[in-house]
Amino acid sequence: PVPIQKGKLAFISQSAAVANTILDWAQQREVGFSYFIALGDSLDIDVDDLLDFLARDSKTSAILLYLENISDARRFLSASRSASRNKPILVIKSGRSQQAQLLLNS
Repeated sequence: PVPIQKGKLAFISQSAAVANTILDWAQQREVGFSYFIALGDSLDIDVDDLLDFLARDSKTSAILLYLENISDARRFLSASRSASRNKPILVIKSGRSQQAQLLLNS
């Protein structure tokens, strides 16, 4: 495991490859994280659950999300609206074009 510098930014990724790239970038620039989470297939915990948790977490000042898909848009919007009342949230959404979706699914 790579040591992660402490900070106030929470990062959640649905892609382990993107998470590793962000981690490499952050280490070179001494950017720290309160939480650094790569979800994978999200069998037990999903982005919505984590947004609810991070919105109340005192160690987190801002939330950065890298999303490949949103399984329940209504639930995601509810969780992100609620969390954004307390903290800024930035969402990077991949796969908007048909070609990008094909690459994500490969």
